[in-house]
Amino acid sequence: MNQKNSLILERRAVSLSKAMQAVVEKMYGRAPLDQVNMEEITYLSDNLKVKGYMATPLGEKPEGGWPLLIWNRGGYGDRGSLDDLRATLILASTAAWGYMVLATQYRGNRGGEGREDWGDNDINDALNLIDVAKETGLADLSRIGIEGASRGGMSTYGALIRDDRFCCAIVHAGLSDLFALEEEKPQFAEWIDSQF
Repeated sequence: MNQKNSLILERRAVSLSKAMQAVVEKMYGRAPLDQVNMEEITYLSDNLKVKGYMATPLGEKPEGGWPLLIWNRGGYGDRGSLDDLRATLILASTAAWGYMVLATQYRGNRGGEGREDWGDNDINDALNLIDVAKETGLADLSRIGIEGASRGGMSTYGALIRDDRFCCAIVHAGLSDLFALEEEKPQFAEWIDSQF
């Protein structure tokens, strides 16, 4: 899909090896593999090409579309980023329950443009996924949830401050105070100082 004015610049179908499929099947059964269309996407966020994933249930779309879940990954750089297996385990397992699930790698990661900007402009990379979902015509934009873990929890908190379209939010061990983290875990001090 390379239409003029399109937010979605590239879509690639995820294809897992037999060994990876066996991992998914062992954890979640066949539903994430057989009932979900799993794609890696490149989309525009603040005029930057950002990488992400999109998981959509197969079958007939319900009237109004699938409820939408924005999933925010944790970590930084490649640490915590999604690959095809992780994306399938996390996103497709939820999409199999009847949700459209979109996730960002955040700007500057996995071949995306820009530079990571923890808790600031990279929150736009998550929020702009709502417009990506709108473009597909598959999501019910009156039913939007957001979820994140660790750094993704921080992104979720930031998204909730900036946007009131979310019906619910789930945060797992979300960062909310980097100074407290630095005091509690001194091994992060040098890394936090280098980032900020």
